[in-house]
Amino acid sequence: MGRLAVRAALLAACVALAGCGFRMMGAPASQAPGLSRVYIDYSTGYTVARPHLLNALRRDLQARGTKVVDQPDENTAVLKVSSVGASERISAVGTSGYAEQYELTEHVHFSLSRGGKRLVGPATLSRSADYAYSASTRLATEQQRQRLERQLQGDLAAAMLRHIDTVLAGKPGAHGSAAGPNKT
Repeated sequence: MGRLAVRAALLAACVALAGCGFRMMGAPASQAPGLSRVYIDYSTGYTVARPHLLNALRRDLQARGTKVVDQPDENTAVLKVSSVGASERISAVGTSGYAEQYELTEHVHFSLSRGGKRLVGPATLSRSADYAYSASTRLATEQQRQRLERQLQGDLAAAMLRHIDTVLAGKPGAHGSAAGPNKT
């Protein structure tokens, strides 16, 4: 009888978690209503490389079952990524007076519309993390920084989609800016 009660309690907990919208980290969310087709609008401007964030957005949208198209039409949601950027600041100085740790902050400004009607935003999201700096191993430090930049942009892509899901679901307090550095 004890095992049956434990199994029933586990089943009840799973049902309760599923009912509140809980999902395991990394598990793709279901497609938001009305987002079966999305066009990602971004202009690289004067930059040479395409931000990793755009590739992560495409991958995450496709994992949800959303078709990412190359040209929008009247039935396509347009995800306009106005800017993707980064900033750095010294976050720790060693006894020698040189920087030993930097804080890297990645940010994105975006909005979502369909048929000329704004659905989400404009909104700004940011993510921050620290990395160690060593003048004696500059190449390794730069590689660490690049990995961290890609990770933060991937995190931002997922955060953008969660923000869009929240706004489209009509949850209170989700409109407007969701800025604020979040340490990872």
